[in-house]
Amino acid sequence: ETDGSVSRTLLSELSAVMAMGGKPASLVGQRASNATNRKVLARMDEAEAAGVFAAEDSPELVQWRADRDGLPHDSYGTQARLCDVLTFTDDPRAVAVGVLRAVRLLVEIWDLCGRTIGLRFSKPEKWILGASGTWVGVRFSGVLGIVWIPAEKALRALCELADAGAGLLTAELWRRMMGFLEHVWSLLRRDRHVIDILWQPCGRGGVLAREGPAARVVPTAEERRMLARCAYVITNYPGASLLASVEPERPVAESTTVWVLAGDAAREPDDLDAGLGHALYHLWTHMRLSQDMLNAFDTPHLEFIQLVMMFLTHAEGRLQHAQCVLLECDALATPVTLVKRARTPLMRALLGALLAHPVYRRFLQPAGRLQVRQRRGLANGRGDAASRNQLDRLCRLSEQLGLGMQRIEYSETALRFLDYVLALPIFQARVATARAGRGPGVVTPPGRATSHRPAWSEPAPPEGLAESLRARVVIGMADKRRAGHQVARPGWHEEVILRSTALGSPYPVLK
Repeated sequence: ETDGSVSRTLLSELSAVMAMGGKPASLVGQRASNATNRKVLARMDEAEAAGVFAAEDSPELVQWRADRDGLPHDSYGTQARLCDVLTFTDDPRAVAVGVLRAVRLLVEIWDLCGRTIGLRFSKPEKWILGASGTWVGVRFSGVLGIVWIPAEKALRALCELADAGAGLLTAELWRRMMGFLEHVWSLLRRDRHVIDILWQPCGRGGVLAREGPAARVVPTAEERRMLARCAYVITNYPGASLLASVEPERPVAESTTVWVLAGDAAREPDDLDAGLGHALYHLWTHMRLSQDMLNAFDTPHLEFIQLVMMFLTHAEGRLQHAQCVLLECDALATPVTLVKRARTPLMRALLGALLAHPVYRRFLQPAGRLQVRQRRGLANGRGDAASRNQLDRLCRLSEQLGLGMQRIEYSETALRFLDYVLALPIFQARVATARAGRGPGVVTPPGRATSHRPAWSEPAPPEGLAESLRARVVIGMADKRRAGHQVARPGWHEEVILRSTALGSPYPVLK
C-alpha cells in the first residue's frame, strides 16, 4: 500500500480502538487504567495499615472497617477501604473519607502516574477545583445540584448538527459529535433510540468501518430527523437536575433557554468602519455601510434594519428550533416600532417588510418566542464593538466573558431583506434628495463605497396583516417603582421589553 493508504488505515484503527463512548473500543486503555488504580489503592492500603489516618477516624468508621474486614477481596483488594478510584478509559474519579485520606490519595495518584509512569496530566484549563466545573463540555455544580450546557458549547454543537445534516462531516468528526450527544442524552434522560440511530455511521458496516475516518457521512432521511430532534433539545433544554441522570422519568422542562442576540448600528460619517454588527456569544459579524445608506437612513432606521438582519441570519439555521430568542438593540424606537407604532413613512415601510417576511411570522407562535429589549450604550458593549469593527475591544470583552471569537457573515436571507429595503421607492427618493444637496448630505470619506447590492422585491403584506400580527405580542415596561410611587404609564420608561404572559412576565402588560 502507499503511505497515504497506510496512514488512513492506522488512523481508522486508532479511532476505533481508543474511541471513548464508541462501541468498537478494544478496552486496551481501560485495562491500563484498571492496573494503575489497583496500584494506587495498594499504596493506600499500606498507609492504612501503618495507622496514618487513625487520628481522624471516628469510632463509627473504625467499627465499619472491622465489620467489613472479613469480606472476600475483590479485584482491587479489601472491601473495608475508605477510598476508591474509578476510571473510564483515561478519566479517573477518586473519592475518599476524611481530609488526610483525600490528600494522601491525591499524592499517591500524582506520584504513581506522573513521576513513576510518566503520564501527561490534562491541561490546566480542564482542572476542576471548587463548587462547579466543566466535564465533556457540560457545566455541573454539586452545590446547586444542577447540570447545564454553556451557551457557547450549545451553539458549537448546533453548528456541528447543521453540518452533519448537510453531509459535511467526516466519519471522525461525526464520531466526535456523537461523544458529546451521548453525554448530553445521558444527563437529560432523552429517548435512547435517537442516539442509537445516529451511531450507525460509526458502527459495524458503517462509513467509518468501510471507508475510514476521512470519508464523508451522508445522513439518511431518518438520521436527518434525529439530528433535527437533537438540535431542538440542545436549543431549548438549558440543563437538568443532577438527579435526572438516575431518575427513571424524563425531567420536566419548567423553563427554556433564552438565546440573546446583541446588535447595534454605528453611523459616524468619519469612521470608515461604521456599519451594522451583532454578537451571539462567540459568533459575531460586521458589515460596513455605504454612503447612500448613511445619507438616507437615520440611526433608528439603521438599528431596525440591523435587528431584522441579525434575526434572519440565525432564525433559519442555528436557532430555527429555539423557543425563546431575545433581540437586544440600542435604539428605543426599534421595540416601540415593533409593538406600538412606526412614526415615519420610511419606518412604516421597513416594518411592513418585516411583518410580511415568512421567517418572522413563523417565530410569532407560540407567544413569547420572539422578544426584543433595549440595551443602551456600554451595556451593549459587544454589539457596539461589532458595529464599529473594533476587534481589540470585542476580543477583550469576549475574553472577560470566557468566550472565544468566530466571525461570520450575514446570511443570504438577511442580505435579500437588505436588497428589498434598498429597492424601496422611498429609499431611492431619499438618496436622490441627498445627492442633489437638498437633504442632510454627508461628505463621503475616502475609501467608502457607494454601490448597493442588486435590487430584490418581495410581495407587499396583505391588507390588515400588520394589525393582526401585532395583536399577538405584548409590551411590558420595566418596573421602576419606588416606595410610595405608582408605576408610570407605559411609554414613559427608557427600557421596553416585549414579553409574553405565557412566560410569567413580572412586568405590567399593555396589549
